[in-house]
Amino acid sequence: KEAGTECSGANVYVRGGTFTMNDGVIDGSAVNSDQITLLGGSVYGGISNDGSTRSVITINGGKIINGTAAKGGNIYSIGTVIINGGEITGGTATLGGNIYSESAVRNNGATVTGGTAANGGNIGTNVAATITLESGSITGGTASNLGNNIRLHAAATVNVADGVIDGGIYAHSGTLNLRKTASV
Repeated sequence: KEAGTECSGANVYVRGGTFTMNDGVIDGSAVNSDQITLLGGSVYGGISNDGSTRSVITINGGKIINGTAAKGGNIYSIGTVIINGGEITGGTATLGGNIYSESAVRNNGATVTGGTAANGGNIGTNVAATITLESGSITGGTASNLGNNIRLHAAATVNVADGVIDGGIYAHSGTLNLRKTASV
């Protein structure tokens, strides 16, 4: 891409459809992010052309690594992100180092770690999204401003049933619900 060109989903682009990853590696480091502005450095989940269908991204295994974007270094989603296994790591963004969501993120046993951002080192949102941790971990995020691991805004919600978030949750206006054996 030429300098100043905008694009989304450097490796995977889903518009109002479904993407399922069972194994393998999606590496966002091959993209020259100095020349383009990205939403979802590795994976982008958008909305259908007619606006009626949001994408669903399901990760059952494998790794999504090293993505760089303005929002969602590794994953940007307008729809739902379901992470049943695997690892999402090493993303860099202004908001949501590893994941940016405008709807819902459900972690059912994966590792989300090592994201870097100004806000929301691992996961960030600017809208009333819901982040749910059923098991797995959200750890090791770094934010230069707010929320080393998670940054919420606009009445967003974090539900933690089980698993580990190693601190660093910033909620501008949102809710944190802890149940069962949650560790924050």
